[in-house]
Amino acid sequence: MNDDLLRLWTPLTERCGFLLNDGSIVECQNVHEQPEIGFEITPASIRQYEDQIAATWHTHPRTGPNLSAEDYRAFQAWPRWFHYIIGEHDVWCYYVRNNAVILLDEDDLSAWLPEGTAPGTD
Repeated sequence: MNDDLLRLWTPLTERCGFLLNDGSIVECQNVHEQPEIGFEITPASIRQYEDQIAATWHTHPRTGPNLSAEDYRAFQAWPRWFHYIIGEHDVWCYYVRNNAVILLDEDDLSAWLPEGTAPGTD
């Protein structure tokens, strides 16, 4: 999946969308007032896919997949979903637990997600 996400990276503006429960990737229009440094998904897009969303994704055209303050606040607003940030060479996944945004360690999922636990369930 990370290879599919890396293909979405572009050097000029942030792109954004959802990963759906069936594994498909949906791109949404980025309506941020400065799309070269931020992303914003319309409420209509969220409503359209809300029951199918497993994760959000967006690209960082000028930086790696590090978490910005704006990302942190946006992810807190969507605690039920995973959140992927796509840099030019890497994809990092975050989730929300107890209102904190945490980087998912995909090499040791047991360290982050007890068996049967998903984002937003605690």
